[in-house]
Amino acid sequence: MLDAFPQLEEKLISLSPAFKKLNNPILRNTIAKVTSLEQAASMVGIRTDDLILQLKSLLGITDADDKAKIEARESEYLLDEGSLPDWYNKGVITGRFDATAALDKGDNPLRSVNNLARELEDGGILEIRSLFVPVPMLEILKGKGFEVFSIKRGEDIFSYIRRKS
Repeated sequence: MLDAFPQLEEKLISLSPAFKKLNNPILRNTIAKVTSLEQAASMVGIRTDDLILQLKSLLGITDADDKAKIEARESEYLLDEGSLPDWYNKGVITGRFDATAALDKGDNPLRSVNNLARELEDGGILEIRSLFVPVPMLEILKGKGFEVFSIKRGEDIFSYIRRKS
């Protein structure tokens, strides 16, 4: 896949630090050639179909069915003001991160968010501002035992990550 679409390498790395191994030419020419999309998705803790949708979206080849699937995945995390989880408390937000600003600077927000989430104390909440529901990131964090949800406020999406007590 990377031979046909080399522009995906940096995008894969932005999804997870685990893909940084692609920078090593020996590993890229051995492991990457025999790793399936299912195995790659498992490495970063997301569903295979989500990885495929992300890759298709990055290549600009999504169709109406793909867009419907993306919206369905987003709706799993996107709540309205009346259905916020009991654990959410604005006063307990212990960190904030602007993923939109990070992306504008060319930074990798997933790496930063992973680091900030790791530093959360039990019950601590991290707020992330973005322009879209960051489904792969939320799934990765949920797979690591964090509680997550997103909410739309104005043009922005705010995602909340909580370390379970």
